[in-house]
Amino acid sequence: MKTKLINRLRSKSGESIAEVLVALLIAALSLTMLAVMISSTVRMVETGKAKMTDYYDANAKIELQKEPDGTFNLNFKSETDNKLKFTEENVNYYENTVFNNSVYSYQK
Repeated sequence: MKTKLINRLRSKSGESIAEVLVALLIAALSLTMLAVMISSTVRMVETGKAKMTDYYDANAKIELQKEPDGTFNLNFKSETDNKLKFTEENVNYYENTVFNNSVYSYQK
């Protein structure tokens, strides 16, 4: 056992070409995956910023709107002391369709 270890340590043979190529392939794939992850992250952040900007712009336009687009009733249900309480409120709503999904705002 000891002689095998000593012989192996004294050996001058190196890595085979196949081992080197496999190591290079693994390194190349790892770097490619890292680059894809970074570019995807940057794209997601830019998309999120654009959507938030659209949302804030739509809300700003709603706040400038004077007349409501309509009125609807909201029913609220709350439970206190094991008793149900129903409340109905009339609400004016303001719609802005600039944002991909319509933004609504309301006031009592």
